[in-house]
Amino acid sequence: MKPYSPDEPLISIHNPKTAGTSLVNILLTWYGTDLYRITRKNRGSVKIESLATGKWKSNICIHGHFNAARNQSVDIQFPKIKQYITFLRDPLEHHISMYYFKKERVANRNKIYWDWGTNNIPKDINDFLINHPSQLLYHMPSYFNQDNYVEILEKHYVFIGLVEQMDLSISKLSRLLNKPSLAAAPHVNRSDRNEIANKDSIEAFMNKSKFEYLVYNHVKDLFKNI
Repeated sequence: MKPYSPDEPLISIHNPKTAGTSLVNILLTWYGTDLYRITRKNRGSVKIESLATGKWKSNICIHGHFNAARNQSVDIQFPKIKQYITFLRDPLEHHISMYYFKKERVANRNKIYWDWGTNNIPKDINDFLINHPSQLLYHMPSYFNQDNYVEILEKHYVFIGLVEQMDLSISKLSRLLNKPSLAAAPHVNRSDRNEIANKDSIEAFMNKSKFEYLVYNHVKDLFKNI
């Protein structure tokens, strides 16, 4: 992976349902007022635009969602910065977590997510696994694909953590960034699960998510050597 440089901003790409809420609390401890959080309200603001055009100081971190499916990929938002961190999760676990997260938000907030059209809300977890694509890689750069993913990960990412090894990931990240080590990384923003996916739907999901597994398994191998 790319060597970390504190002279260039570090972009933390918040991939939904990969312990991003837990991570941002840690980043706040490490960076304080030098952590710039990208939200729907401040995206495109003067302060954020100044970061995008290259007016920055050393040892800062930018954290937020960068969804290529919404034309908000990290390379479009910050074309001058090529130093990223992110977290990934087993594709099946990520997809199931996304299902319960969205189901809970729809039930409790009466909100239909952008990819759950009024005629496209899944009837259950099996429907979601079979008919809804994985979003695990939606927050990768817009040019990220099966032909170049190894090159992009090596060229632009200084670290990719694993949700399944969150504490170890934070320990490794702290050493990489020369930040204080933390005893634990609290897991917050959980969603309750009350359905059981059947074998056929799981198999269907895994068959259609081969690229996601290619990337995830490659990252697992990289993680061993960080």
